[in-house]
Amino acid sequence: MAYIRHLQTQYRKAETEIFELAQKFPSHDHWKARAFILLGDVYVQLNDLFQARATLQSVIDNCREPELVAQARQRLDSINASQAPRDQLVPGSDDITIPMPGGNGQ
Repeated sequence: MAYIRHLQTQYRKAETEIFELAQKFPSHDHWKARAFILLGDVYVQLNDLFQARATLQSVIDNCREPELVAQARQRLDSINASQAPRDQLVPGSDDITIPMPGGNGQ
């Protein structure tokens, strides 16, 4: 259901479905890992990149299935790559002069 909610762009409902799955089936590690990878996608759509990163990193750190770890790492790398240009400072940009009306130009 969470995947269907995701496809329907009902991201908060997808998030709720994922948490319910994790609570109802705590011993199903494979399905929890897949659900949390989907939750990372949900958080990206909600523009909550901090939670997306944390969720995917949790899968990477705790999942024992290499295929699922690779999926989580790929998504995390994609998020980090999309944010890299915004996170880096432009060289020489630390000294910016903003002219103010009536100011002396400094």
